[in-house]
Amino acid sequence: MVYTDPDEVPWSAYLALAGVMAVIVGALLPWYAALGESTTGLQHEDGYITAGVVLATLAFGVTFEWDLIAPVAAALAGAVTVIVGYDAYSQVSDLGTHDPKAGLWLTLLGGVVLLVAAGWGLLEGRVIATDAGENVRGDGPA
Repeated sequence: MVYTDPDEVPWSAYLALAGVMAVIVGALLPWYAALGESTTGLQHEDGYITAGVVLATLAFGVTFEWDLIAPVAAALAGAVTVIVGYDAYSQVSDLGTHDPKAGLWLTLLGGVVLLVAAGWGLLEGRVIATDAGENVRGDGPA
């Protein structure tokens, strides 16, 4: 389905877009500070990984709309973002001399938002398909 009206776009897709934007902005902001000097996410590979997977999710969302493939891509990107962000947080907090900053927290929040949006989108698509009489399980007539 091609969305010609913004009112047709599911709210879960807008939530996923907010998660993507949070991760991208989070990668640009400082992730931690040591000895008064801040380091952004893009100064390390972790920021490139998180920004890359959410940009890929954005591409999937534009290409495949918000049916099945885009929410699955959002779920994978959210999982990768949360895992990489949590790993960076645990490394920073283990050092004791480094303090986590807003960029790292925003990246983690964006990953969680992507996971929630993907779950909502998958559930929403299943409910819409069921209401329309479509077979969502693939085991026979609806």
